[in-house]
Amino acid sequence: MSDSDSSEGDAKLRGWEIKRQQFVHNEIDTLIADAITRSASVDNKGSFLAVASGVIIAAISQTSWKVDWYLPAVPITLAAFALLLAAWALRPASRAGVTPAMLSDRWLDSMQSPITMERIVIREKVAMASLREIQIKSRANTVVAGFIFLIVAIFALVIIYSFNLA
Repeated sequence: MSDSDSSEGDAKLRGWEIKRQQFVHNEIDTLIADAITRSASVDNKGSFLAVASGVIIAAISQTSWKVDWYLPAVPITLAAFALLLAAWALRPASRAGVTPAMLSDRWLDSMQSPITMERIVIREKVAMASLREIQIKSRANTVVAGFIFLIVAIFALVIIYSFNLA
């Protein structure tokens, strides 16, 4: 085997490695875009929860109750917990992962090969995507808990309102 055959084989392997890394980058970017969409969906549901909880609180506050004072306090407390959970779910998430400043500071003057640099960036993007997934799941679970409080508040309000009408 000649030196030219060996260098052609090495170039072909490097070409495959670059294509693999590009494929992984593209797939990670697709997953990150999907996570951004799901995060927006959680934000929308959290916003709806906050508005619905506020409407329930306002409705309870503006009603003239004939029942004991503490009975309307039950649904208003439950709705307030739902509102707090919505606010918690909608709080800004921490920004972790690859940033433009980090990329330039770390890699602009680096002596690493481009392939090594790209491998490290891929691993950092994976870590960032994993953290984002954890944040989305946590926020989604908080919104679900808020909706449970809201539903219980609505049922309690209906029951108490029926006593108020009697």
